[in-house]
Amino acid sequence: MVACTSTSESPGEQASTNQDNSVFVEGSTVEALVNIHADYANNRLYALNYQMSNLIPMCSKFVIEDIGSKEIEISHQGKVYRYLWDKHTRSAGQSLAQNFNTFFGKRCDSDRVKRLSKKANH
Repeated sequence: MVACTSTSESPGEQASTNQDNSVFVEGSTVEALVNIHADYANNRLYALNYQMSNLIPMCSKFVIEDIGSKEIEISHQGKVYRYLWDKHTRSAGQSLAQNFNTFFGKRCDSDRVKRLSKKANH
């Protein structure tokens, strides 16, 4: 997994920058840095990336629609999801922006995946 750090000082801050200079702002396009497990029925993505059966592949594009203090509205292929910052992540001391930047960034490293062995790709 490619992880990013944030310079955000508060969970509801409207913008932050991670290590590759991507920007966490409403209206920006980001890519999934990892496979995202979506709760399609409830239009939710969870900060812990629970292992739900519906998978949105790494490098998929998303648009940040709205940034709130406890959730982010993010769309993928016309479907809007609520990215929820749950109590477990909050109590671990990670801000919403820091957590979001763990799973989403300006661009994913698709070449890194191509370098994995066949066993790792399955």
